[in-house]
Amino acid sequence: MKLLLRSTRAFTHPHINKLTFHNNIESIADACWTPWCSDRKRLVNQRATPSKAAHWGREGNRNMSAGRVYALNISTKGKGEVVYERFYDNFSESDKAEIREAFAQTSSMGTLPGGSEGVGRYKNGRIVSVDSGDLTFYAVGTGEYNEIALSEILRAVITLLMDMFKVAVLSDGVIFSRYVQTALILDEVLKEGIVQHLDSQSVSRALALKLASTEASAAGSITTRLPAALKGAAKSAAAAATAQWDKATARQQA
Repeated sequence: MKLLLRSTRAFTHPHINKLTFHNNIESIADACWTPWCSDRKRLVNQRATPSKAAHWGREGNRNMSAGRVYALNISTKGKGEVVYERFYDNFSESDKAEIREAFAQTSSMGTLPGGSEGVGRYKNGRIVSVDSGDLTFYAVGTGEYNEIALSEILRAVITLLMDMFKVAVLSDGVIFSRYVQTALILDEVLKEGIVQHLDSQSVSRALALKLASTEASAAGSITTRLPAALKGAAKSAAAAATAQWDKATARQQA
């Protein structure tokens, strides 16, 4: 120890700049203690406050950096009254208002080939609108959910709702009278903005499985309080889909 303290060699340390060891042990302690305290304080502050990554993640959500559908909207044609809407991100109320305004302006910004769909933009997202009956369907997406993909999704949603509700034309009255069913169906189409099912058979089977599981395990859930007609329609459609699948499998095996 005495030899160490009497050493006159320069000691290099990230927090000690060419400090020479003589007998000044206090200066060595101060030089090491001060940065240690600073590092300790920095660690405590990091634990006590949200990380920058969390802030960047929320900012990324506001900028819609991930490839998916960020909003789906059904409004009356002309008046623009919202019949149904779903946001697949934690948008603020002001952001939601901006998206609705962007939806309303899509028809004036241009159309896809054929002139049947309107197109627009919101930040780095693409918007597509499709008319059906007295309603206009809107969607905004990013990444692989471009104008063509959004158009296919909206047209599949329109066909799906008409098939499930057995109507030739969609209207606000049809949606309002079957609002819970509409919400459940669209939840099977898009989960967190990612496409899951786009045909009536797949949606019917998914709903039937969900109804069966909730009836068995959670008698108080919302799906168990659905009208009996929807339960019967979903189960019968699922049974028909299963039968068709079994027949197709049997033909392939034969």
